[in-house]
Amino acid sequence: MESITLNPPKASVDLYASLLTLTGVHKTMDMSVANVSRRHVYLLGKQLENLIGRGISTMECCGKVVLDEVTPQSVKVSYQLREYQIPLDQKIVSESYLIDNPYLSSEEVWVEVEYETVNMFNLLCSFFAQIVEKDDKYIDAYRRFLPEKELSLNLVKELIDRGEVSYFPIYAILSSASNWSTLIITDYSRFKTLFKEFLSRGFHQLDRESRWLDYLKMIFLRNDYQEILSAVPDLRESLDSLARSGSKLALDLLFGEFVAKKLGPRQNPQSEELFIDARMIDKRDPDNVISYCDYITVEKLKPGECIEIGDSGIITILQTGEDYVSFSWNGQEYKMKENLLIHQFDEEPNHTSMEYALGYTPKRYLEFDFRKVNLWRTVLRLMHSVGFSRAYGGSSDKESYKDREMKQKAIGVLSLVQVLIDRGDTELKKLYNELSTKYDWLEIHDNIDSLI
Repeated sequence: MESITLNPPKASVDLYASLLTLTGVHKTMDMSVANVSRRHVYLLGKQLENLIGRGISTMECCGKVVLDEVTPQSVKVSYQLREYQIPLDQKIVSESYLIDNPYLSSEEVWVEVEYETVNMFNLLCSFFAQIVEKDDKYIDAYRRFLPEKELSLNLVKELIDRGEVSYFPIYAILSSASNWSTLIITDYSRFKTLFKEFLSRGFHQLDRESRWLDYLKMIFLRNDYQEILSAVPDLRESLDSLARSGSKLALDLLFGEFVAKKLGPRQNPQSEELFIDARMIDKRDPDNVISYCDYITVEKLKPGECIEIGDSGIITILQTGEDYVSFSWNGQEYKMKENLLIHQFDEEPNHTSMEYALGYTPKRYLEFDFRKVNLWRTVLRLMHSVGFSRAYGGSSDKESYKDREMKQKAIGVLSLVQVLIDRGDTELKKLYNELSTKYDWLEIHDNIDSLI
């Protein structure tokens, strides 16, 4: 998957700004072995006026730096009762202060202060590349490199405020994805709030070249685009309006993470049919999917059909209709209508009704999801999900919950592709063989044109 590349801002956007960098330095000597740690605080010139007179902490052992005065030509700070004047594009190092520590040969702290003019776009690209590399390498990268991420977000926001409104999707995804190497949304609430702001303020209309769509496509490729469109209904309307105005990219985005031509040969993108899946979940750990059934298409939902859900029993189809299905499980009957999600607790027989009355929480529950979907788009979405999990979220523990869930999703993908083949789409046999024999589904996902 290609990494997100920022297009340079419009020529009318002023790219230059002042940047104050405060660095706390902590140095220890133990048996002639030195260890130096640094922590940075980055502040754009726009932020400084609100911080005059306030103490700014770099790291706890270094104490605070007080910002006394700010002008376009210099800043004045105080540290440990001493004042320092820093002209623009210069750097100072404060006096060092010893810490009395009987367990070390020596321990000291100091701060470094730099006030400079920066090209915000160049700095943003540099920081973004560094963070992507670190996020891919370190498990705790979000905490470890938070100052760099905060500065990157402030740079994007400042460029937006100066007129580069096409960057707003980038601001939304960076604000709501904890790992910038994958850019998978982890905070949909934040993403929804920011994108609603983007649309409500009319930024998408100010971007006359619609460059924001390029970034939106990259976001769609890394996430569940259907969930994004569901979270931000106005986004679908905006894409529809642009598509009607002749934007091919907007038209492609309406069909999901692949361009329209990739959907067309498979199936009418507007065609939807009944679809059910079920899973048994551990109440104590919602991520623990104990068992998963295959994804089931309507043609399998025949009265009397028995469907095994791993070790969680069997559901028996009783009756189906255009917008409902009824079935039995563990001696109880259920009727599900379209887009209905049922959570049914598994009341284990070794617990009495009195224990339930006193607040006992069942350990497991069965979750049924019944809705209408487009089969081909569902195949693409699940293939993308499995590929990403294998590439970025896999566990070294082969029995991990996530791995087991992805294994069942992979089985579901293969079963749905087989359904399409059985319906006469024999061109998908090559895709089926690739999915059956290769582990890297992201590569298949990105090169699907060559397979269909």
